[in-house]
Amino acid sequence: MAKQTDILRDPPSGAHKGKQSLASVGERLAFIFDVRTASGSTEASPFLDRQILKASVRPAMPEEDMARRTRGKDEFKLPPVVPGEWKGEIYGGGSVNLGQVVQPGPPRQSVEFSYMVIPASLLMPSPKFRWPGIVMIMTPTPMKTEYTDAGSLFANAGPPSLSLSLNVTRGQFSDLLRLLEAQRFKEFHFTVEDAERANAWPVRSWGMATRLN
Repeated sequence: MAKQTDILRDPPSGAHKGKQSLASVGERLAFIFDVRTASGSTEASPFLDRQILKASVRPAMPEEDMARRTRGKDEFKLPPVVPGEWKGEIYGGGSVNLGQVVQPGPPRQSVEFSYMVIPASLLMPSPKFRWPGIVMIMTPTPMKTEYTDAGSLFANAGPPSLSLSLNVTRGQFSDLLRLLEAQRFKEFHFTVEDAERANAWPVRSWGMATRLN
């Protein structure tokens, strides 16, 4: 995962054209929040606050100076997501959400929703590249009890990251919740297949394991 100071040091593209827009500062704030969330902490950092303030009032750099400084330098490009055997590492924190919501139908019915969101890093097989991301695990509902895939991998808009959705049974969800709360799981694996649509890849299988005490 990128260091927080790296993000602040490298502003979003177009930030130096004229006066820096508030949107570019907002992008920094959003990404910093994502990084803090993934690390299990959302506390404010005085150092980061000072850096954000400096970025918001930094004078504009003339376009010709910017072009001169970047001439001959290769732009960093993220590798494409590839199918294969991936690995994941679970970070601390996360959240569990439970509730009911009415579906208009017909027939009208109230349906439960139970899901957990876990910050994680996702390691791609080749090239070896570790993506920041989240894992979302949701229980099946009466309206959808069968799945053709074991899950799905999605590319997120905005800061580069991935979301992994894993399909489970109601019993698996209860077992996972208990074991994750006890911090018995740290690593997991999953198999990604070829993309069926833009920025979405089906997951053929996934698994987590822990030792018995």
